Amino acid sequence: MTTREFLYIDLETRSACELRKSGTHRYFEDPTTEIIVACYALGDGPVEIWWPGQGCPEAIAEHALAGGKISGWNVGGFEKIAWDALLGPRHGWPVPTLDQYDDTAAAAAAMGLPRGLGDAARALGSTAQKDDAGHRLMLQMARPRRPRKGEPTDQLLWWEDDDRLARLAAYCADDVRAEREVRRLLVPLPPDEMEAWRFDWLMNSRGVRLDLDLIHAMRRITDQAKEDLDKRMAEATEGAVTACTQVARIVAWLAEQGADIPSLAKAPLGDALESNDLPEHVRAVLELRQSAAKSSTAKLDAMLACVSADGRARGQHLYHGASTGRWSGRLIQCVTGEHEVLTRDGWRRIDEAVGAAEIMCWRPGGMFWGTGEINRFPAPERIAVVSGTMIRGRYTPDHRMPNILRGAVDDWTPERLTGVVRRDGFLVVDRVNQPECEIPDDALRLVVSFQADGHFRGCRPRKAIWRFVKERKIVRLRSLLRSCGIPFVEKRHDCAPEVTQFEVDAIPAWLVKRFGPWVLGLSARQAKLTFEELAEWDGFRHQKNGAVCLMSPDKDQVEWMATVAALAGVQATLAHYPSAKSLLGRWALYERQSRTTSLHRREVVFEANDAPVYCPTVPGGYWLCRYGDRIYITGNTQNFPRGTGTVDDPETAAPDFMLGSAPWIALNYGEPMSAVSDMLRSCMVASPGHRLLAADFANIEGRVTAWLAGEQWKLDAFRAADEGRGPGLYELTASRIFNCYIGEVSKPRRQVGKVAELALGFAGGVPAFHAFAQIYNTDMAAAYESLRASVDAETFDKAQRAHARWSAEGLLATDVMSREAWIASDVTKRMWREKHPATTAWWDALAEAVFDAVVHPGKITRCGRLSYVVQRGFLWCRLPSGRCLAYGSPDVRQVATPWGEKQATPTALGVDSKTKKWRRFPLTRQILSENPVQAVARDCMKDGMLNCERAGYPIVLTVHDEAVADTPEGFGSLPEFERLLSDMPAWAEGLPVVATGFEARRYRK
Repeated sequence: MTTREFLYIDLETRSACELRKSGTHRYFEDPTTEIIVACYALGDGPVEIWWPGQGCPEAIAEHALAGGKISGWNVGGFEKIAWDALLGPRHGWPVPTLDQYDDTAAAAAAMGLPRGLGDAARALGSTAQKDDAGHRLMLQMARPRRPRKGEPTDQLLWWEDDDRLARLAAYCADDVRAEREVRRLLVPLPPDEMEAWRFDWLMNSRGVRLDLDLIHAMRRITDQAKEDLDKRMAEATEGAVTACTQVARIVAWLAEQGADIPSLAKAPLGDALESNDLPEHVRAVLELRQSAAKSSTAKLDAMLACVSADGRARGQHLYHGASTGRWSGRLIQCVTGEHEVLTRDGWRRIDEAVGAAEIMCWRPGGMFWGTGEINRFPAPERIAVVSGTMIRGRYTPDHRMPNILRGAVDDWTPERLTGVVRRDGFLVVDRVNQPECEIPDDALRLVVSFQADGHFRGCRPRKAIWRFVKERKIVRLRSLLRSCGIPFVEKRHDCAPEVTQFEVDAIPAWLVKRFGPWVLGLSARQAKLTFEELAEWDGFRHQKNGAVCLMSPDKDQVEWMATVAALAGVQATLAHYPSAKSLLGRWALYERQSRTTSLHRREVVFEANDAPVYCPTVPGGYWLCRYGDRIYITGNTQNFPRGTGTVDDPETAAPDFMLGSAPWIALNYGEPMSAVSDMLRSCMVASPGHRLLAADFANIEGRVTAWLAGEQWKLDAFRAADEGRGPGLYELTASRIFNCYIGEVSKPRRQVGKVAELALGFAGGVPAFHAFAQIYNTDMAAAYESLRASVDAETFDKAQRAHARWSAEGLLATDVMSREAWIASDVTKRMWREKHPATTAWWDALAEAVFDAVVHPGKITRCGRLSYVVQRGFLWCRLPSGRCLAYGSPDVRQVATPWGEKQATPTALGVDSKTKKWRRFPLTRQILSENPVQAVARDCMKDGMLNCERAGYPIVLTVHDEAVADTPEGFGSLPEFERLLSDMPAWAEGLPVVATGFEARRYRK
């Protein structure tokens, strides 16, 4: 990309307004926001420095007035807004038009590169790099400092000494050089994507109107409701509990009343309230706690933080927020998808656990199993990256972590830590509160010994075998076997050194070779016992501090022991070391001596982000997390909850909520906290004299998959369903899986069809199906008998043989699913694939086309409506729209498959979902099918929104596959809006797209 015609510019600013909470538009409206320094360069010329008060440089004025192009990293999202708000009105610079701006970050994102300038520069091998020390200086100078002794406390004070200002200017100039160098290496956005980028800017600048009166009224309602609930709690417990949030006190009070309710999580609390013999005074306390726990109103504060002076929330969308080109949202507070939650079946990625979930939670006093809701939200613009010794993760800047300060729990955010040199007391783990399992102590010790030094031999009869050389282990095992009452045979083998072998024929059911989900039922004491037993077998104790340590090539078992340590309230860290004896290397587990840790300023940095985020809403607000082999307690923020059904019609209910009276809401709508939750989305409203038109695409990914794959029967089925001539796709899929008539599709069978449609279109197998089945609460074990009676014997037999093969190795989710559930899922997968021959053939054709393109750079290969070529160091996938997806530095390498084999597979460089760094990943059939499908769906949405925009429908929101227009009264109609949104261009001929929606003054789902 030539740089000759561009003006490159970068600004450094300061303000009392928090940019990340308020957004760029609100930030530049704040009267305290001002420019510190600007650096610029014309084409390849030298970088110049401008300070406020110098007047507009002549070169910039001439360039802007002549219509010259202006370039910057995120120039549309920051510099343009600053130019319009400050450089023009306050400093007299000529204000360019939107058409003059060209955003380098947008072009980088379109090539699948990292969103941060420094990361993109490194990924491209640019010689100009970001200055990390300068970045920290910029963060310091961007905020007011604390007054020193003798300085005024009633005015803003800044870091503005000459040395800091000079260093900041140098940092700013380096950014200009880095951005200019990166632009040289990028492919520019094509004209239609430049139009999409300008549309995105207009949509963000336009914003959506907020009903501030309603927001403030609902704040009063929640404050009143919380005060009333706390008052009634104190009265009901005679002062023993003074707030509904004092969970430990409530549990203790319940115990004093003879009520055995160890957990106040949603599920056990609901079960307790269903009991008919519950004393009335106990029931009253539980109902108060249940009402208070429904609060999900912190989003009200987030709305108020980002609203502009005219009552609109702006800057809510990010162009090309996902690598496929989809828009993403901003100002959301959660964690990224690679973090894991601990479920009853073990650790699970949070992005695979969306929906209702029972996970390990925490409150002061210990950890417990709690039921909550895991929600997915679009990508925020920036992410806080924490890289401490014990705590590592990627959070939105307002994510909460528990800090134990003077015996009390305080919430600390990653953003708050950037100005703190050292803070002690961040809680890492705590003991689990749950009853002991039925396995005796010595049996647990014996399991540890068997995991370390034992094995099974033979089948019928099966024997448990231990072999030792060390006398210490021989004596201990003999003692444990006798203590457990297990008959054994002891043999000595004459060799050098002498080996003692123990054989057991009567194997107890609890003696297993591997740790697994069963350990999650251990009490804290049993977990501690199990963990410490490691030192007697394949572990050891540190000579200086006595800490338990373990070295093993088996990562899975080491990870399970780290989980056991967490249940015991013990910190344990993992590390990997290469080994000359094993290609896998060895994994080390180290016990730490404290339950808390500290973080330093250098361990918290902020980076650009393009990944969605996830928010568990759980009792107490804290949950056990795993990230980067670190297990620790972290928190969640509250986001828009799903409706509770308390408010049927938000539009007619709004006047009641405007009164701001919790008693009135309780009288008319029931519990106030639930009612407020139902009204949150309705705080977004149409402008005066306007109404909102909202519409979304129906099953767009399923339609695009069938269109790209050429699955003609399915395209015909979509058209028939759209025209009312045929059944819904979930019913049709279920009938083809169960070999039954549409009328015989029951609700459980329809649910299986739904999960199959959502999980299997991108070459997903049983693990993918299992993930979606859990999200939609589909019991596949219950479908086992129905499937066995419906499908042919050969298909069922293949599934049974597959389970026998993979379960022997613990692969493909056989270790987390029952035999019946796994076989039923595999049968469903086989039937779905059998009924989708074109789709399954398309997966293979995609893999062949990409392999051929990577092996023969410059050769164009085709797969239906897609084509591939390797040029300029990237693999390009040309979509039907003409837009391209990009994969960096493609190469064919030997890659391990999920079933344990290695095969030659195309690979490419991309953004790692964990570290956000540039790394190599395999181009599997799942990726090769999912990426173009989502990209085509995005192109359909882009063209549809542009159709609406050109026709006079001002788009103010896009959420997933939905578009919302703030439309003047008397203009247009909902049917026309739906038609325009689904009116596809010539390149999408034959793709059945349908948009359906609603018309209202208030937004809703």
